[in-house]
Amino acid sequence: MSLTTNINTIEEKQRIAKHFNGICKRLEVIKNLKPYEKIWITEKDNVQIFQIDNSYGQFIIRKWGGQSRESVITILENDSKFIRENFKVLMLDTQKTMKERINIAMSGINNLKITYPTHEARINEIIASLEDLQ
Repeated sequence: MSLTTNINTIEEKQRIAKHFNGICKRLEVIKNLKPYEKIWITEKDNVQIFQIDNSYGQFIIRKWGGQSRESVITILENDSKFIRENFKVLMLDTQKTMKERINIAMSGINNLKITYPTHEARINEIIASLEDLQ
């Protein structure tokens, strides 16, 4: 991703680019999320990675693996906040790409409301904050 020169240091540019790349990878998974499917979170190189959990006995495996809806929603809230706070730093072509990825992932994010109806308000807040960028 290309960034403007408004950012103070090369390290800061790299941190923001790495974070945006991680968000893009998570959005890529979320776009394929169907109602009642759940997300499994792994980590690689200090980046949280989403996978669709297709395992049998999900409740037991998710409990044993320390996976929870709370973690998924919190990551999405943090991603949404990071996007809003750093969106203007991106070059216009990168902003366009981010908007496209968000738009494509919206159906999967909406499906989270079906999967986690008790967290619908939090998911609606995520959706609203991302739609503000459109």
